[in-house]
Amino acid sequence: MYDKLAPSEQANVGRGYAAQDMVYATSMHQGIDILFVCEPNRKRVEDAKWIKDSRTNVAALILKRNIEILGHSVRDGHLVLHMNSFDFVCCYLSPNIGMEEYKREVDNIMNGVYRRQTIILGDINAKSPQWGAPKTDNKGEYWQEWIHTLDMVVLNDGKEPTFVKGATESHIDVTLSTYRIAKQIVNWRVMDEDSLTDHKYI
Repeated sequence: MYDKLAPSEQANVGRGYAAQDMVYATSMHQGIDILFVCEPNRKRVEDAKWIKDSRTNVAALILKRNIEILGHSVRDGHLVLHMNSFDFVCCYLSPNIGMEEYKREVDNIMNGVYRRQTIILGDINAKSPQWGAPKTDNKGEYWQEWIHTLDMVVLNDGKEPTFVKGATESHIDVTLSTYRIAKQIVNWRVMDEDSLTDHKYI
């Protein structure tokens, strides 16, 4: 994923101290330029270099000095990095909130997409065959409505689950974008590296 598109990584570390260190080390080893983390370890992202949402549910770190951002916007449950020609939006939506609150959170994320080309990434805890789930739940249906309305593209190919816990597999970590920027995104993949969590790196 890029502004000219810089390699980026998204992960959910489940608040884990060691998992936070692991994703940082993996990103450095992989030559990643921008790291996005859902459910970060709060102690590990206290450093001012980390950009966080108001709840510390998501955080982003610029790993390469030559990556320029115009600014950032802090929201409840998501944050926005303003690049030269598009926005990165990193979000986390809890599986424990009710449907009405969930819809409000999605609306807050998606209303910004009208203004600029956008890449959205994060743990949305919703199911849809569009990103690999065998069936659609109510939350997935709501995302589908927005995706259709904004003519967005889901980058997940659905071949690999993004969450694995024992025999349970799901596709809840999702990447989507507006159409024009989607044509520039290459090598989207679910990574095999050990994450020390039930979530896979993307």
